Amino acid sequence: MFLGRCQAGAASDGCNDQCRRRNRPLRGPRISDSLGFESRPTLPHIIAELGLHAELADDSSVRGTAPVLDDACQPGTRWLRTSVLATWADMVTGMSASHSILPRIPVTLDLETQLIRPVEAGTELLVESRPVKSGRTVAVSDARFMDRATGELVAISYATFVASANPDHVMGGGFPSVLPAETLLDVPLTERVQLRAIAPGVMELPRLPDGQNMTGAIQGGLLAQEDGAQILVLG
Repeated sequence: MFLGRCQAGAASDGCNDQCRRRNRPLRGPRISDSLGFESRPTLPHIIAELGLHAELADDSSVRGTAPVLDDACQPGTRWLRTSVLATWADMVTGMSASHSILPRIPVTLDLETQLIRPVEAGTELLVESRPVKSGRTVAVSDARFMDRATGELVAISYATFVASANPDHVMGGGFPSVLPAETLLDVPLTERVQLRAIAPGVMELPRLPDGQNMTGAIQGGLLAQEDGAQILVLG
C-alpha cells in the first residue's frame, strides 16, 4: 500500500513496452482520479475493469454487484480468483470505513478473505459491507459476498484501515458515494496487471499508473494477485 508510482525507466523493466503495447500512458490516472477526486481520466483504472458497482449509504454501509468475468478466473478454469474477491473487499470495506477517518485517507492495514465455496464464471454476486469498529485513526469493516441468484453466502472478508501518516493525504470532498463499473476486463487479469515470474517462486508486480490507490501506492487488492503459492515481489 505504501509504494510509489510506476517509473518511466529503462524498457528492460517490462513496464514501458507493455504500457505502449496497450496504448496506456506511463503517467496515468490513480484510482482517486477515476473515483472523481481529480479530473476524469481518459482510461479506466484496473479496479473499474473488474465490474464492481457499489454505492455508499448514509449509514456508512455499502451495497453493490459484481459479475464474475472469465478473465478474472484462475488460468484454465472457470473459478474466480480469490484475489479478485479480496480486491473487491478492499474497495467496499474501505468505503464503509472511510467515514470515521475522513478527511484523512484510509489505507489498508490488514485484509482477510475467506472463501466459503468456489464461484464460477457467469455468476453475479451481491456484496454488502458495514463498519464493525470506527475510530479517528483505525477502522474495521467486513464484507459479505452472496450469489445473487440463490442468496448463498460464498465469501466473507474483514479489513482494518488506518489513517495515512502523510498529512498531505486528505480527501477534502469526502469519499465518493458511488464506485462505478467501467470498461470490463478483456484480457486475463495477470496479464492486465503485468504480473510475471522472474525466478522460481518469485513474482514481480510493476507499479502501473492505473493500478494505484489514492495515495499513489499500488492498490491493496492488486497485491493479492496470486499464482499458486508463489512469492510476490513488488518491482
